[in-house]
Amino acid sequence: MDVVGIKFRGSNKVYHFLTDEIGLRPGDAVVALTEKGIDIGHVTYTTQKVENTAGLKKLLRRATALDLIRFHENMALENVARVEAQKLTDSMNLQMQFVVACYNLDRSKVTLYFMAEKRIDFREFVRELSKKLHIKVELWQIGQRDETRLFGGIGPCNKVFCCATFLNSKESVTIKDAKCQRLDINPQKKTGMCGKLMCCLKYEVDTYKEALQDFPEDGETVLYSGQECKVQSVNPFARTATVTGPEVSIVTVKIEEISRNYHGEWIPAIGSYEKMSEQKAERARISFENAELAKTRKKKKKDKPGIRPPHHGQSGDQPSQGQFQHQSHEDQAEQEHHNHPPTEQDQPENPF
Repeated sequence: MDVVGIKFRGSNKVYHFLTDEIGLRPGDAVVALTEKGIDIGHVTYTTQKVENTAGLKKLLRRATALDLIRFHENMALENVARVEAQKLTDSMNLQMQFVVACYNLDRSKVTLYFMAEKRIDFREFVRELSKKLHIKVELWQIGQRDETRLFGGIGPCNKVFCCATFLNSKESVTIKDAKCQRLDINPQKKTGMCGKLMCCLKYEVDTYKEALQDFPEDGETVLYSGQECKVQSVNPFARTATVTGPEVSIVTVKIEEISRNYHGEWIPAIGSYEKMSEQKAERARISFENAELAKTRKKKKKDKPGIRPPHHGQSGDQPSQGQFQHQSHEDQAEQEHHNHPPTEQDQPENPF
């Protein structure tokens, strides 16, 4: 049996299936049984015969003309389902925005994707919508990235969105990734249509990290021509660094001409990655231990019981000076009573 890669609508992930069909080519429509039911997918690629096929499902058939007609009819029903679901949420005062709906090929289930600012209890909504559409309903909450992936579009590079074409993983992109590549942190230029940082900022991060291993960080003190200087910027691909100092104007030098401080000793920048990494890890460990120690001390100080002295002349629940004196006299009388038990003359007369 041959193994083919299949993509389904609304997902870039490639699923592998076994097939006996001869002559399948990329782009052909096929019918397969998935976790969500019977659905139509398109062949992405075909492979040679493989021996280990454990766990792979078999394609049901090549899509026929009737399957394609039913597929396009389902697309019309999906618009109706999405409109009806939005009307029902408005009547039930649920803050949900439906993005797209997907019918199975056999119309046994409809899956609706929606966006919401917080988690919503939609159990009652699912029951009401299922009664109205006379079909099993499944809801999935998605984010802004997923919405952009489903609709697609053209990015600033004049190409189709990466997330809508080939990206399968959902790696998070941070400002640190852009800073590592020495890019201008301009939100308007680095933000995609989804309102998040563009996925392409993640492509070259590993290359930059590898190239910057031996380079000092911006603001680090280095030794150049026997003088201590501050690093202004670095260029990992030109292998240069821009430094300045008290007796050195702003100058661009080769990375081989500078040295870095390692435990008070100046070592060449080339080959300093391992030693500087150890030093940085040691500093991080010490900083973490100091932070934990400060937390422990603060907690002990908070849990330690203390006696607050009375504030004279203030109103509230604090007792006055006279009350303290009265209380001290009572305590003194109780102490004397304990030291000198009452005699028979002091005891009250028994009325019986």
